[in-house]
Amino acid sequence: MELLKKLKRKSQGQLVLLDLPELLEPLRKEFEDILSVENSLKEDKADFILAFFHTQEEIREKVPFIMEKVHADTLLWVSYPKKSSRKVSSDITRDKGWEIFGEYGYEPVSQISISEDYSALRFRPLKNIRSFRRNEEMILSEEGRKRSKGERGE
Repeated sequence: MELLKKLKRKSQGQLVLLDLPELLEPLRKEFEDILSVENSLKEDKADFILAFFHTQEEIREKVPFIMEKVHADTLLWVSYPKKSSRKVSSDITRDKGWEIFGEYGYEPVSQISISEDYSALRFRPLKNIRSFRRNEEMILSEEGRKRSKGERGE
């Protein structure tokens, strides 16, 4: 499956698929052909999460629960409607709405297209990002701001 390659997941294992929009429901079957798919977070930490958001309010409400279930190597992707989508609207953009991830020391590291209507951002802990270069206004975490100035906030 091409999307799994984009998501940097080879095959096998488990995917926690949160709030998949009805518009993208056909993806569930494709994922289920390759992975074990859960629709909610369980007791254990998750290795692979793909969560869908439509508003900044949803992000603020749900991210704290998601962050309780990640570990340093979790493949954490969050998807949101594209600005260009004619079917779905949102107050989230690539650059706006993600500040809460900075509170957990996470920064976006890559972006992919899920469909013509949705994009996704991958977030990683700053400590796991080797090369960290970006514009000051794009940095989410305090540690990221220190690191971009050459300081090491360990």
